[in-house]
Amino acid sequence: VQVAVAPTGGEYSVQVAAFYAQDSADTLAQRMKTYGDTTVVHEGDMYKVQIVNLNAGQARNVIDTLRSSEGMVPGLLKNGKWINPDSI
Repeated sequence: VQVAVAPTGGEYSVQVAAFYAQDSADTLAQRMKTYGDTTVVHEGDMYKVQIVNLNAGQARNVIDTLRSSEGMVPGLLKNGKWINPDSI
């Protein structure tokens, strides 16, 4: 069980995916650790895989890399609120 702690890095988080199955989220989170500080957020009945504690430049880089290398369409949060990934 992970305990949420106050972010020590930047104010941005990139959400990679959301799953109903925790094992699917955990598997993807392990793979995403190459891109940064990765966590699984349990919210309602969903397990959300997020790369957290990023500054704007890091978040932009992670989003671009996930789009080109992984074929993903990641979401972007700033201080926990959804924002347009192309706004940074």
